[in-house]
Amino acid sequence: MKILDRYITFSIIRSFLFSLIGLSLVFIFINLLDYIKIESSQSKKLLYLSIYYSIPQILVFVTPASIMFSSTYVISSLTQNREYVAIFSSGISFYRTIAGAFLFWILLSISLIFFQNHVVVPFNKISQKYINEYKKNLKKMNHPKEIIFQMNFKGQNSYYYINYFDPIKKMIWGGFSILQFKIVDQLEIPTVQIDAESANFKENHKWILYKVREIIFNDDLGIEKVNFYLEKEIHFAENLDFFLNPHKNPYELNVYELKKEIEFRKKYSLDFTIYEIQYHALYSFPFFCIIIGIIGSISGNIGSIRSGSPFIRSLLFSTLVIFLYQIIFRLGINLGEAGILPPYIAGWGPLFLFFLFAVYLIYKHKR
Repeated sequence: MKILDRYITFSIIRSFLFSLIGLSLVFIFINLLDYIKIESSQSKKLLYLSIYYSIPQILVFVTPASIMFSSTYVISSLTQNREYVAIFSSGISFYRTIAGAFLFWILLSISLIFFQNHVVVPFNKISQKYINEYKKNLKKMNHPKEIIFQMNFKGQNSYYYINYFDPIKKMIWGGFSILQFKIVDQLEIPTVQIDAESANFKENHKWILYKVREIIFNDDLGIEKVNFYLEKEIHFAENLDFFLNPHKNPYELNVYELKKEIEFRKKYSLDFTIYEIQYHALYSFPFFCIIIGIIGSISGNIGSIRSGSPFIRSLLFSTLVIFLYQIIFRLGINLGEAGILPPYIAGWGPLFLFFLFAVYLIYKHKR
C-alpha cells in the first residue's frame, strides 16, 4: 500500500498546487483590473504593493476550490483509466486509497488556522493601508494618520459623537456631542445633551470640555434648563481606551484580536455581532477543506467505475458544490449580521450542512 498511497497522495498534492497557483493568478489579475480603474495621482507602486500583500488572502480564498478540483481530477482520472477496477479487485476499499490524501487535508486545515491568523491578517492590514493611500492621497493630507474622524459610540449610559480625535494629544476638535440617558422599562430615556466645541482628556475618566452648551431634559422629554459654560469638567463612565478604539474591520483581526474586541464591545454595550461571526468563521473555514476533499474524491468516483468520461460529470458537480458553499456561507453571514441567526450558527452552519452532505455521500458510496 505504500506505493499506492504515494501514487495517489502525491498526485493529489501536485494537482492541488497547480490549481492553487492557477486560481490565485486568475484572482490576482481580476483584482489588478479592478484597481487600475481607480484614478489617483499617487504612485502605482502603492497599487502593486497592495496587490502583493493581498496574495495570502487570495491563497486562502481559493484553497477549497483547489482541493475540490485536484481531488476530482485525480480520482476521476484513476476511475476513467480503470485503475480503480484493479484496486478494487485487489480487495482495497476506496476510502483506504484516499487515506494519505485525507491526512494531507487535515494537516492543510491545521496549517490554515495558523496561516490565517499570523500571515493573512497582518498582510491584509498592510494591503488595506496601501490601497487607502492610493485611493485617498494621504500623502497630501496635513494631518497624522492616527486621527479618528467622525465616529459614533455608544457607552454605558451615553451616546457620543466625535468629529476629530487626536489620540496623541488626547484632544477632540471640531465638535463633541454627548447624549446621556437613563433606562426606564428597558427604554433609553434622554436626560442631558452636551455639545462642546473641543475637549481635552486629563486623567482616569475626567475630561475638560470647552465652549459648552448643556441641555437638561425633564421626564416628559421637555427642555428643563439650558446652561452655557466656557469650560466644564465632566466625568464619563468610560475610560480613554473607549474613545481610542474606532470601528475595526473584523477581516483585519486574528482570533486573538477578535476575542479581545468582542470583550471590549461587550464591556461598553457595543454591537459585536459581526466580530463574533468572523471569530467562528476563522475556525470553521479550515475544517471545510477536509470536508470538501472528501466530497471531491467521492464525486470523482461517483457512478459505475466502468462508465466512460467521469471527469466532466465530476467537474460539474465539484463546481456546483463550491458555488453553493460560497452562497450559503455569504447567506449565513448576512443572516447573522441581521440578527436572524446566532453568530455561532452563522459561522458554523455552512460547514455543518456540508458535513451532513459528506456523510450522505459516504453512506451512498460504499466501496
